[in-house]
Amino acid sequence: MEVEKESVKLSLSNELTKTAQSLSMEAHKQNKPFITNLNKKPSMEVAIFAFPGSWEVSNWYHGDLLEKPRSFKRFHVQIRDRESCERKQEDFIHGHLYGGATASFATLWMLDEYIKKRGKKLPIGCVTFGSPLIGDRTLSHAVRREKWAGHFTHFVMDHDIVPRMMLSPKISIQQHLPSILKFFQQKVKPIDHKRKKSSARQPMDEDQSIGDAECVEFFENLTDENQKLVDFAYKSFSKSFSYEEELKNGLHLENLVDLKDLNDKLLTPNGTAGDADRTSNEALFQLSTSARCCIIAAEEAENRKEENQRVIDKSLRREQSESRTESKMIGDILSEIRNYKDTNVDYYEAFKLQNEKADFQANMNRLELAKIWDVIVEMVMREDLPDEFEGREDWVEVGTVFRRLVEPLDIANYYRHLKGDGYMKYRPKRYKFTQRWYEHANGMDFDEVVCESSFVAEVEEIQKQDVFWGESILSMLREKVKV
Repeated sequence: MEVEKESVKLSLSNELTKTAQSLSMEAHKQNKPFITNLNKKPSMEVAIFAFPGSWEVSNWYHGDLLEKPRSFKRFHVQIRDRESCERKQEDFIHGHLYGGATASFATLWMLDEYIKKRGKKLPIGCVTFGSPLIGDRTLSHAVRREKWAGHFTHFVMDHDIVPRMMLSPKISIQQHLPSILKFFQQKVKPIDHKRKKSSARQPMDEDQSIGDAECVEFFENLTDENQKLVDFAYKSFSKSFSYEEELKNGLHLENLVDLKDLNDKLLTPNGTAGDADRTSNEALFQLSTSARCCIIAAEEAENRKEENQRVIDKSLRREQSESRTESKMIGDILSEIRNYKDTNVDYYEAFKLQNEKADFQANMNRLELAKIWDVIVEMVMREDLPDEFEGREDWVEVGTVFRRLVEPLDIANYYRHLKGDGYMKYRPKRYKFTQRWYEHANGMDFDEVVCESSFVAEVEEIQKQDVFWGESILSMLREKVKV
């Protein structure tokens, strides 16, 4: 998967993955915010951090949302201590169950703090095993926009319950979550209990303790016809601790199959994939017809976004092989407006007066660009373009040029017709979005204040007031303009 050019993806090997899984389980048994290999071997080439799980419901939820992990303070100190010592190890962050969610948040913090804000090229990798889902659509969009998705690898067993728990509303699982967490705790920290006679409906092993029984306790009222559901429930709990067994024989990377290559085979009842594909993607081929259709629809949606991006890219600039008789590109129109600006001492006032033919042509170019950019912004708002689109350097650059050249013309047109209320109140989204892209790319905070392209609108508003030019008006501008 693609990663942002200033960051480096940590290569994943069988040995590193097995070490990650082993330390993730070990972290559960130690009463520490995280464990690391740096304590024993500070000179290791790969700095490994393993986060433990939490068995308290209050740590999983904050209100009705997944709680933010509380292990960050010591982790921040450890990372900054390493930085002060100028260590150059690769960072490998991982965790099992709740610890996987903590590891994901820690990795996001490192990517933002060191890659984006400080511009450092650090190999960073995150591996989780049976981690619950974190964040929402906004977080997912942000990770893809920054091209950070390639830093994360999530292992999920086919029937593991934990990655699916957060798909349900809290009210539907809160009654049973304490029992589930107790089951998980006893799996990693075995406690001796008196044996509890199991129900005929409880598929319990002879080594199973009372905590295991409580996990399926709420299924006891089911009828015999639903015995399969009980079996499936217990299997879902047990799968959360099957990663070590699954990884014993390695990752078998040579057998990996891209989901896109399987999608056309998912529509048939029995599928047309070979035995190797079917074995390595067993859970995929066990999906219901509706679930298969959802996967295919998701891929089609992504394909449509890519196609929309290709269409938009064609409007950016003309390829050398294309005829000059075709419709003007964004780059062509911006060049004409730039020439119009260069030929006028004050192109804002010239455009506002509209006395020359060149002013009329500049207005036509303004309207043409407004139409194009309104379509682009609308597609972004409807999520009809890939998440990475807003972070692309070429579009951030052309959007900034467009905003700085054309917004003053929009402002001139607004006050030429004396439309009443201030321009900033009705500022078009095409300028708000392109300003936000620029500010985000340069690590600036975004506020609804005057920027370089809308500065003249504030001047127009001040001219309406009963003030004298000089220090008085300059002080008013300083209050409005972002410094």
